[in-house]
Amino acid sequence: MGIGVYALSSLSSGDYNVSLGYGSMYYSTTARRNVAIGQSAGNTAGGSGTTPNESIFIGKSAHSGQTNSTNEIVIGHTTTGNGSNTVTIGNSSITNTYLRGTLTINGAYTLPNSIGTAGQMLKVPSSGTSLEWGTISSGASNIN
Repeated sequence: MGIGVYALSSLSSGDYNVSLGYGSMYYSTTARRNVAIGQSAGNTAGGSGTTPNESIFIGKSAHSGQTNSTNEIVIGHTTTGNGSNTVTIGNSSITNTYLRGTLTINGAYTLPNSIGTAGQMLKVPSSGTSLEWGTISSGASNIN
């Protein structure tokens, strides 16, 4: 379903796409199961044919960094994604990213919700996956 002038207008085959905004996913010819919200969202920067699948593009000109991507999430004005199986938030003008809540990395490590004190560093606990603040107990006392 395309809402907006030229939204999904080049699609020759593909299904379950939602494209909202002027020219969103305009160059996609065989895309499947995507969501694109914003003017020109889901198009490549150069305007060549794209075939995203199972991907999400939010923001004016938010687009994939490759021609054929799968499972890609791109959020932000003129943000270029990093290809299949990636999440990209913000374009190159973004100077700070703020995340709230607990951050878990690849299901392997959980960062603490607090800041350490002077002289502390993050360390892997003896058991569990939650990183914790601690002091250097032996070995190097300075990192150059």
